[in-house]
Amino acid sequence: MRLKSFSLLLFVPMLLFQAGPASAEVEITGKKTLILEGTPVDAAAVPSAKRLFVLNDRGEILVYSEEGEMQGKLSVGKSVRGIRMGPARNSLVLLKDKENAVELINLEFILEINTTGSPYKGPIDAPVPIIVFSDFQ
Repeated sequence: MRLKSFSLLLFVPMLLFQAGPASAEVEITGKKTLILEGTPVDAAAVPSAKRLFVLNDRGEILVYSEEGEMQGKLSVGKSVRGIRMGPARNSLVLLKDKENAVELINLEFILEINTTGSPYKGPIDAPVPIIVFSDFQ
């Protein structure tokens, strides 16, 4: 019994080395074309934030959602010649060639939340609404 186990242990690695290289096919499963304002200069994707940042020749960074919808625009100046993903979730590294500088920026996204028809406490036209998300079960 030991001899059979030992020969099986030698045989399995031999099969692994005998196998040829694995090949795979690549298919395009989705494709989107974004029509931009200005000529694209550079782009950076931030997968954790599910956003795409596109630098154009006008010195603007266009912000797109993963669905391809424009979410905003930042003016960074024409000296920015490249953008890279930053170390934090919503941060970008701006490459400035005229100043020989690299600038790190953090972005905060302001989202509108439609509270029409939701229960409220206090004046409906309060200058600063405080929204609490909770489970009513």
